[in-house]
Amino acid sequence: MQAQGVAYYNGAGVFSAPTVAQYATVVGDANNSITTVGPGTIHYPLVSGGASANPSYALLTVPGGGSGAATLTGVLTGNGASAFTASAVTQHDVLIGGTSNAIVSVSPGTSGFVLTSNGASSDPSFQALPSISYPSQYDTLASTGSALEGIAPGTAGYVLTSNGASSYPTYQALSYAAEPWVVVTGSSQAMSSNTGYIANGGAGAVAFTFPTTPNAGDVVEVTGLTSASGWTIAIASGDSVQLGVDTATATLASTQNSDTFRAVCAIAGGAGANQWIILSAFGNISYS
Repeated sequence: MQAQGVAYYNGAGVFSAPTVAQYATVVGDANNSITTVGPGTIHYPLVSGGASANPSYALLTVPGGGSGAATLTGVLTGNGASAFTASAVTQHDVLIGGTSNAIVSVSPGTSGFVLTSNGASSDPSFQALPSISYPSQYDTLASTGSALEGIAPGTAGYVLTSNGASSYPTYQALSYAAEPWVVVTGSSQAMSSNTGYIANGGAGAVAFTFPTTPNAGDVVEVTGLTSASGWTIAIASGDSVQLGVDTATATLASTQNSDTFRAVCAIAGGAGANQWIILSAFGNISYS
């Protein structure tokens, strides 16, 4: 037998010698023959083609333990059974998650800026830190719901006063509601709490009665003009008026037209159970 190549015997008395190219890989072929597989691309491995095909030099796929990619530069991302992908990165950038498991870069921006969220649907970015308003010395702090607001102290002696549920309080001058005074020219008058009365009844004394349902702390005052005829006050059954160590349960009455007194409700028990205390008196008030 004269031949060039790798000899093989076919089992029927025939030897054959197919040529083998340099660098090729020899593999078995049909009918006990042999064939060759070209060397393919440099660095590629020999990969099986299965039981019915010759192997070949090819990229190693992910299921086969490879990357499935010829070149990769950057941060690698797995894609299940598909080929790896690589995301290039820039020096000093911040890496964040992108779509489909990719990695994207956020440029560093201006020196001193901070990485700030732009919400769930946008990449963050480097931004200037929001300005912060600091209260001044001696300010009073009030909440805005998410921060603190300083309230200036205002004028010395002013008091912090509410401006309602939708505005900040402010320092304001203390307001004083003057007690109203009523001039009584008739013959009788039922008194109201926190009110002063001036008796000017003319022909006869003005007949007053205490408030029937005062609150503890309510005040009444009575005085009279010197030109008038004075006043009397009926005390309801069960009520009482304390004058120092004495107690009146029926009436109080002026002996001089200008007699004056100021009383406070100490016990508010309702009609028939109220107790008044004389805080101050001028003149000579009679009682029973």
